[in-house]
Amino acid sequence: MKRTLLLLLFGLLVSLSNYTAWGQTINYHSGDSINIYSIDLKQVSDSLIGNHCFTAYRGSKIDCCLDKTDGKSLYLKKQSANNYLGLMKSCYDYKLYHVSISFINDTLLFILKDDTHEFLEKDKKVFFIKSKH
Repeated sequence: MKRTLLLLLFGLLVSLSNYTAWGQTINYHSGDSINIYSIDLKQVSDSLIGNHCFTAYRGSKIDCCLDKTDGKSLYLKKQSANNYLGLMKSCYDYKLYHVSISFINDTLLFILKDDTHEFLEKDKKVFFIKSKH
């Protein structure tokens, strides 16, 4: 019984060290006074599923898929310990973008891999900070 409890506790700590907990959505944010970026992620097995919301040019351009895709616009598969590759569905221009996400301490690094989005250039690195709830 004690061993099972310790294994369960260890598994929970490992999940939290990757900044996504089973069954819990974690929010990350980035931006300045002109652009605001937000990503919500949930770990499902070895994948991350979530949504993005990019607001640019003081709100004159918005890419949020909350109403159109059940809030799911990010689909990523684990590549290594803290690195994920996958797709972002844009509700601004209706394109699919290849993206990568890496976790570095309390920071999420987001990179657009193969195309330029209206709000982000190809290979531009955006650093997101884990939101405090």
